[in-house]
Amino acid sequence: MLAAVATALLVGPVAYHRMVFRRGQKERLVRAASVMAIGGLAAVALAVSAAVLLVTSYVGGGLAAGLISAFVAVMFGLLWFAFPLTRRRNPRPRSRAPARSTRVPPAAAASA
Repeated sequence: MLAAVATALLVGPVAYHRMVFRRGQKERLVRAASVMAIGGLAAVALAVSAAVLLVTSYVGGGLAAGLISAFVAVMFGLLWFAFPLTRRRNPRPRSRAPARSTRVPPAAAASA
């Protein structure tokens, strides 16, 4: 069930985009797609954690299955949610290096 929810949430922005393409709803689309993507990632994390729980409980048994599944769920939570949120709150300052030009000088263009 979680895998189906994840699929619906992760593919939802594609359908939404197709329906409102060139109708001046870009900001609403981006916000809705972001919410759907975050929900979809959470559903994927829960689905994988549940699958790990199912397999480990069949192979190993109660306590080990619970610990391994909890570890997997915490790893998803940290890597997919906590870490990005900390980076979002404390953005790293951008370097002030000059941008490189990709324009070809007229003399080089004439000789090519």
